[in-house]
Amino acid sequence: MGKLDGKVAIITGGARGMGEATSRRFVAEGAKVAIADVLEDRGAALAAELGDNARFWKLDVTSEDEWTRVVADGKASVLFDVFEQPGGNVVQIAGAVRNMLAGMHDTFPPGIALNGWYDQSVLVTQSANSVRDAILIGLGLAALVLFGFLRSWRTTIIALIIVPSVLAGTVLVLSLLGESFDIMTLGGLAAA
Repeated sequence: MGKLDGKVAIITGGARGMGEATSRRFVAEGAKVAIADVLEDRGAALAAELGDNARFWKLDVTSEDEWTRVVADGKASVLFDVFEQPGGNVVQIAGAVRNMLAGMHDTFPPGIALNGWYDQSVLVTQSANSVRDAILIGLGLAALVLFGFLRSWRTTIIALIIVPSVLAGTVLVLSLLGESFDIMTLGGLAAA
Protein backbone atom coordinates (compact mmCIF):
# COMPACT_ATOMS: atom_id res chain seq x y z
CA MET A 1 0.00 0.00 0.00
CA GLY A 2 1.28 3.43 -0.95
CA LYS A 3 0.91 6.73 0.80
CA LEU A 4 -1.58 7.92 -1.82
CA ASP A 5 -3.85 4.85 -2.05
CA GLY A 6 -7.38 5.87 -3.01
CA LYS A 7 -6.37 9.42 -3.99
CA VAL A 8 -6.96 10.94 -7.42
CA ALA A 9 -4.71 13.60 -8.98
CA ILE A 10 -5.10 15.66 -12.14
CA ILE A 11 -1.66 16.56 -13.47
CA THR A 12 -1.53 19.22 -16.18
CA GLY A 13 1.56 19.02 -18.34
CA GLY A 14 1.75 15.46 -17.09
CA ALA A 15 3.33 13.92 -20.20
CA ARG A 16 6.76 15.55 -19.86
CA GLY A 17 9.30 16.96 -17.42
CA MET A 18 8.16 17.55 -13.87
CA GLY A 19 4.57 16.60 -14.75
CA GLU A 20 5.74 13.21 -16.01
CA ALA A 21 7.88 12.68 -12.90
CA THR A 22 4.90 13.63 -10.71
CA SER A 23 2.60 11.26 -12.63
CA ARG A 24 5.05 8.38 -12.21
CA ARG A 25 5.58 9.08 -8.49
CA PHE A 26 1.87 9.41 -7.73
CA VAL A 27 1.07 6.11 -9.48
CA ALA A 28 3.98 4.43 -7.65
CA GLU A 29 2.46 5.68 -4.36
CA GLY A 30 -0.95 4.19 -5.24
CA ALA A 31 -2.84 7.20 -6.62
CA LYS A 32 -4.94 7.28 -9.77
CA VAL A 33 -3.77 10.05 -12.09
CA ALA A 34 -5.37 11.97 -14.90
CA ILE A 35 -2.57 13.06 -17.22
CA ALA A 36 -3.60 16.25 -19.01
CA ASP A 37 -1.31 17.49 -21.77
CA VAL A 38 -1.30 18.78 -25.33
CA LEU A 39 1.18 16.06 -26.42
CA GLU A 40 -1.31 13.36 -27.33
CA ASP A 41 1.10 10.59 -28.40
CA ARG A 42 3.45 11.06 -25.46
CA GLY A 43 0.61 11.35 -22.93
CA ALA A 44 -1.21 8.28 -24.25
CA ALA A 45 2.05 6.28 -24.21
CA LEU A 46 2.77 7.33 -20.61
CA ALA A 47 -0.77 6.42 -19.51
CA ALA A 48 -0.42 3.00 -21.19
CA GLU A 49 2.96 2.47 -19.51
CA LEU A 50 1.60 3.39 -16.07
CA GLY A 51 -1.31 0.97 -16.41
CA ASP A 52 -4.83 1.02 -14.99
CA ASN A 53 -4.11 3.82 -12.53
CA ALA A 54 -3.45 6.40 -15.27
CA ARG A 55 -5.66 7.98 -17.94
CA PHE A 56 -4.74 10.58 -20.55
CA TRP A 57 -6.81 13.55 -21.68
CA LYS A 58 -5.65 15.94 -24.38
CA LEU A 59 -5.79 19.41 -22.87
CA ASP A 60 -4.53 22.59 -24.50
CA VAL A 61 -3.85 25.33 -21.97
CA THR A 62 -2.31 27.77 -24.46
CA SER A 63 -5.45 29.89 -24.55
CA GLU A 64 -5.50 32.68 -21.95
CA ASP A 65 -9.05 31.65 -21.07
CA GLU A 66 -7.75 28.33 -19.74
CA TRP A 67 -4.77 29.33 -17.58
CA THR A 68 -3.23 31.93 -15.34
CA ARG A 69 0.30 33.22 -15.88
CA VAL A 70 2.55 32.74 -12.85
CA VAL A 71 5.87 34.57 -12.54
CA ALA A 72 8.39 34.08 -9.74
CA ASP A 73 11.64 36.05 -9.58
CA GLY A 74 10.92 37.34 -13.08
CA LYS A 75 10.75 33.85 -14.61
CA ALA A 76 7.77 31.92 -15.93
CA SER A 77 6.75 29.40 -13.27
CA VAL A 78 4.30 26.65 -12.47
CA LEU A 79 2.03 26.96 -9.46
CA PHE A 80 1.21 23.67 -7.76
CA ASP A 81 -1.57 24.05 -5.17
CA VAL A 82 -2.48 21.50 -2.54
CA PHE A 83 -5.80 22.09 -0.82
CA GLU A 84 -6.88 20.63 2.50
CA GLN A 85 -10.12 18.69 2.29
CA PRO A 86 -12.72 18.90 5.10
CA GLY A 87 -11.52 16.83 8.03
CA GLY A 88 -7.90 17.02 6.87
CA ASN A 89 -4.97 17.94 9.06
CA VAL A 90 -3.01 20.75 7.39
CA VAL A 91 0.19 20.02 9.36
CA GLN A 92 0.18 16.34 8.37
CA ILE A 93 -0.72 17.15 4.75
CA ALA A 94 2.05 19.74 4.44
CA GLY A 95 4.58 17.32 5.95
CA ALA A 96 3.55 14.55 3.55
CA VAL A 97 3.78 16.91 0.55
CA ARG A 98 7.23 18.13 1.66
CA ASN A 99 8.46 14.54 2.06
CA MET A 100 7.06 13.48 -1.31
CA LEU A 101 8.52 16.46 -3.15
CA ALA A 102 11.90 15.99 -1.47
CA GLY A 103 11.97 12.44 -2.81
CA MET A 104 11.12 13.67 -6.31
CA HIS A 105 13.77 16.40 -6.47
CA ASP A 106 16.34 14.08 -8.11
CA THR A 107 13.92 13.35 -10.96
CA PHE A 108 13.52 17.01 -12.00
CA PRO A 109 15.12 18.09 -15.26
CA PRO A 110 18.17 20.39 -14.99
CA GLY A 111 17.28 24.01 -14.30
CA ILE A 112 14.04 23.20 -12.49
CA ALA A 113 13.87 24.53 -8.95
CA LEU A 114 11.16 23.82 -6.42
CA ASN A 115 10.31 26.65 -4.04
CA GLY A 116 7.62 26.88 -1.39
CA TRP A 117 5.28 29.83 -1.62
CA TYR A 118 2.72 29.70 1.18
CA ASP A 119 2.45 26.95 3.74
CA GLN A 120 -0.51 27.27 6.11
CA SER A 121 0.96 24.60 8.39
CA VAL A 122 3.61 27.15 9.47
CA LEU A 123 0.83 29.45 10.73
CA VAL A 124 -0.86 26.58 12.59
CA THR A 125 2.41 25.41 14.17
CA GLN A 126 3.36 28.94 15.22
CA SER A 127 -0.15 29.47 16.62
CA ALA A 128 0.13 26.26 18.64
CA ASN A 129 3.45 27.46 20.05
CA SER A 130 1.91 30.85 20.91
CA VAL A 131 -1.01 29.14 22.69
CA ARG A 132 1.44 27.00 24.66
CA ASP A 133 3.37 30.12 25.67
CA ALA A 134 0.15 31.96 26.62
CA ILE A 135 -1.01 29.03 28.76
CA LEU A 136 2.34 28.77 30.56
CA ILE A 137 2.54 32.52 31.18
CA GLY A 138 -1.09 32.62 32.35
CA LEU A 139 -0.52 29.67 34.66
CA GLY A 140 2.60 31.30 36.13
CA LEU A 141 0.87 34.64 36.67
CA ALA A 142 -2.20 32.95 38.20
CA ALA A 143 0.06 31.10 40.63
CA LEU A 144 1.80 34.35 41.60
CA VAL A 145 -1.50 36.18 42.11
CA LEU A 146 -3.03 33.31 44.12
CA PHE A 147 -0.03 33.00 46.37
CA GLY A 148 0.45 36.77 46.60
CA PHE A 149 -3.11 37.46 47.78
CA LEU A 150 -4.05 34.26 49.61
CA ARG A 151 -0.61 33.29 50.95
CA SER A 152 -1.60 29.65 50.61
CA TRP A 153 0.71 27.11 48.98
CA ARG A 154 -2.10 24.55 49.00
CA THR A 155 -4.45 26.73 46.88
CA THR A 156 -1.62 27.64 44.50
CA ILE A 157 -0.60 24.00 44.00
CA ILE A 158 -4.23 22.94 43.43
CA ALA A 159 -4.55 25.60 40.71
CA LEU A 160 -1.25 24.47 39.16
CA ILE A 161 -2.60 20.91 39.00
CA ILE A 162 -6.19 21.70 37.92
CA VAL A 163 -5.44 23.99 34.97
CA PRO A 164 -3.20 21.50 33.06
CA SER A 165 -5.61 18.68 33.96
CA VAL A 166 -8.56 20.55 32.45
CA LEU A 167 -6.54 21.32 29.30
CA ALA A 168 -5.48 17.67 29.03
CA GLY A 169 -9.13 16.64 29.43
CA THR A 170 -10.11 19.03 26.65
CA VAL A 171 -7.47 17.54 24.34
CA LEU A 172 -8.69 14.03 25.23
CA VAL A 173 -12.33 14.90 24.44
CA LEU A 174 -11.30 16.49 21.12
CA SER A 175 -9.30 13.38 20.29
CA LEU A 176 -12.18 11.05 21.16
CA LEU A 177 -14.51 13.10 18.96
CA GLY A 178 -12.04 12.84 16.06
CA GLU A 179 -11.40 16.57 16.00
CA SER A 180 -8.04 18.16 15.33
CA PHE A 181 -6.62 21.52 16.32
CA ASP A 182 -7.32 24.48 14.10
CA ILE A 183 -6.94 28.20 14.68
CA MET A 184 -10.35 28.50 16.40
CA THR A 185 -9.66 25.57 18.76
CA LEU A 186 -6.25 26.98 19.67
CA GLY A 187 -7.79 30.40 20.31
CA GLY A 188 -10.40 28.84 22.59
CA LEU A 189 -7.71 27.02 24.58
CA ALA A 190 -5.70 30.21 24.95
CA ALA A 191 -8.77 32.14 26.13
CA ALA A 192 -9.71 29.44 28.62
